[in-house]
Amino acid sequence: MADTMRIPPLNSFEDVGAILREICEKQEKTSVSLEKTDQRLNEHAEWRREHAEDMKEIRAILKENAEQMKKHTGEIEEIRAIQRETAESMKETDRRLKETERLIKENSRQMGFVQNKLGEVVEHIVIPNINEKFKYFGYTFGTPQRNVKFFDKNYNLIAEADILMLGDAGFMIGEVKTTLKKEDADNHVKRLETIRNNAAWPPIDGNRKLLGFMAGAIASEDVKEYARQNGLFVAVQSGDTIKLDVPAGFVPKAW
Repeated sequence: MADTMRIPPLNSFEDVGAILREICEKQEKTSVSLEKTDQRLNEHAEWRREHAEDMKEIRAILKENAEQMKKHTGEIEEIRAIQRETAESMKETDRRLKETERLIKENSRQMGFVQNKLGEVVEHIVIPNINEKFKYFGYTFGTPQRNVKFFDKNYNLIAEADILMLGDAGFMIGEVKTTLKKEDADNHVKRLETIRNNAAWPPIDGNRKLLGFMAGAIASEDVKEYARQNGLFVAVQSGDTIKLDVPAGFVPKAW
């Protein structure tokens, strides 16, 4: 609000002059104030012009950010949906794996049962005929014994034999498999060495030979030849009996 100027009673021209001077001074101050105000308004207008582009760019960035946030929100929801779907798939996969493991265990159990039964069948075919087959080649043995366990002098179990026969020529120990493999021959050789060197019961007379044979339902020519190279007789299933496959010139090893 502009200052109210009180005019005292005029007594002379000097008083009038003083009042005029005072009025001029106040007008001058008002003019300066208006100039400063205009200057500030001009400066503010200039600042707004200078920063108008910046403000426009900032608004554009804010708008773009808002759009990106909307887009990212949608992507996050999609990712969550994928995660939920993946979790369900993993549960189903885990269920199927457990079912597969169960089936494998069941198949292994059944295969083991079948293998054992086949092994029993082979033994039943081998045992009733084995003496006759060896007798044809000049070896005479007593009644075959099945599943014989051997112990050392400290009564520790050291080996097991599917078939044990005792005769004038010595001891004959047989290993029966459904399918003969080279490693079966290696294992049987080790078994014979262990029995010869460590068996205390049943007693193995050191003055008698210890011979070995392999018998099976299936045996390739390579496996049969490998077993014979290790000094073992080889018997294979032939119909409802077995055939002692002894080529000319074969010399069995005695342990």
